[in-house]
Amino acid sequence: MIDFKDININEELAIVESAEMVATTDLVDRVEERRKTADEGIRTPWEKLNADFALRKGEMVLMGGYTGHFKSTVASQLGLSAINQGYSVGIASLELLAEDVLEQYVELAAGRERPPIEYVGNFAKWAEPRLHIYDRVDAIAPDSAIQMVIAFAKYKKCDLIVLDALMMMGVCDDLEREKEFTQTLAAVAKKFKVCVLLIHHVRKPSGNDGEKHVPGKYDFIGSSHLANIASSIIVIWHNKEKAQMKNDGFMYDDDTPDLIFKVAKQRYHKYEGMVGLWQHNTCRSFCGTSRRIIDQLTIPTVGAHNDF
Repeated sequence: MIDFKDININEELAIVESAEMVATTDLVDRVEERRKTADEGIRTPWEKLNADFALRKGEMVLMGGYTGHFKSTVASQLGLSAINQGYSVGIASLELLAEDVLEQYVELAAGRERPPIEYVGNFAKWAEPRLHIYDRVDAIAPDSAIQMVIAFAKYKKCDLIVLDALMMMGVCDDLEREKEFTQTLAAVAKKFKVCVLLIHHVRKPSGNDGEKHVPGKYDFIGSSHLANIASSIIVIWHNKEKAQMKNDGFMYDDDTPDLIFKVAKQRYHKYEGMVGLWQHNTCRSFCGTSRRIIDQLTIPTVGAHNDF
């Protein structure tokens, strides 16, 4: 077991003090690496999005939405897809027990709620080399959060690290501390070539429309610097009006998506836009079409999706 509190943040993030000039010809390799990074990355579970968006190593990605709009579910589906592609994933879900995190992954993988415990065991064995869960339900000091991310990256060799949520990192009551923390997080992502997916909340809407509009990149709670520091920004919006009509037994238009996945910013890619997703009928997974077929990148290649 790694004691991440022994990690010296300043030592790990030592910055060369003397500024240096660089010849333009010496930058060609960097440009090539940047293009490679922009073209590749951890694909999402939804093929219709993958030509335009990926979770790229070396970047901090901010993802948010209103409370109760399936942010954590989408984050878990992204994580499961990453594992299925052979990447290692670290998760610090400070509002959920570790066993609840595992069960959420299991249900997404199985395509149904509460699969047999035998399936849970098989999934755990399949995922163990690549799924690492931080076992704590409580707020964490910002320095400890940075140490934890470094430990995930350096010792567990994680490619994607999910932090759920910023509100639990002890910085949201001080805008300057929040700015410094997220800047350090972005520096860690770049130094260790990992993607850090930071989950946060957006402001409660004002006016009479409530949560009927899809938030933007400047609607996050806290410092406006968040939008500038993040390399990419994802906004998740759940169509609660449609869900309520469905629950109440009223007619509804199923061509209208259940959820919007909005790419509100990509620093190194031109695409910004929204795609619609539909929730599966037997589990919490979101699918790319109203036919509600679970995309293959959500289904583990090992673990027998149909073995119940």
